[in-house]
Amino acid sequence: ERYYIEGFYYCLRPDTVGRCIEAYKQGLALHPEHQASRHNLGLAFLTLERLSESIEQYEDLRRRGVSNPTTYENLVSAYIATGDTTRARQVAEEYVKQHPESGTGVRALGSALVAEGKLDEAVAMFEKAEALEPLDFLPKFGKRIVAALQHRWADVDAVNQELMKASSPFQKFVGGMASGWLRAGRGRDQDALAEWETAARV
Repeated sequence: ERYYIEGFYYCLRPDTVGRCIEAYKQGLALHPEHQASRHNLGLAFLTLERLSESIEQYEDLRRRGVSNPTTYENLVSAYIATGDTTRARQVAEEYVKQHPESGTGVRALGSALVAEGKLDEAVAMFEKAEALEPLDFLPKFGKRIVAALQHRWADVDAVNQELMKASSPFQKFVGGMASGWLRAGRGRDQDALAEWETAARV
């Protein structure tokens, strides 16, 4: 428990992430079954783009049969980052088969399908994830990515506007920033600056 607390604390700051990793490793040497420590160690490696080490930790958790959907989502992200989109989809499909009620799992499958270029199937997964977990706004990001890849800029803007109307300040901020980038990409610099200034005030 002490090593877990130390690992969590030291991972809060970029300049102590090395101590974070060491603390988690020491704790896992004593208790290799400690799921939270292994999950957070995998996340630390993922953040540092030490992808093979991240995959090693999350695959260990997968073999142990953990049910945490974020473990699978992070593993999917790591495989996508390495270019192994087939394995990313397999991991996501495995989790969705075991936990069809998990919106996070379905969302991860959507991300894997985007990486494979199966965009229509990906949108279907993001919409299903929204239906399973209506309060989760992250599937909207997935649909926005697909719309951008298909150059459907009106649909990209629609997602941004929806986020900007949300009650959550974070969603307002993310929607405003993205709306600014869309305006900048269209050469509307003053409109972009206005969007970013609004987002900054949020």
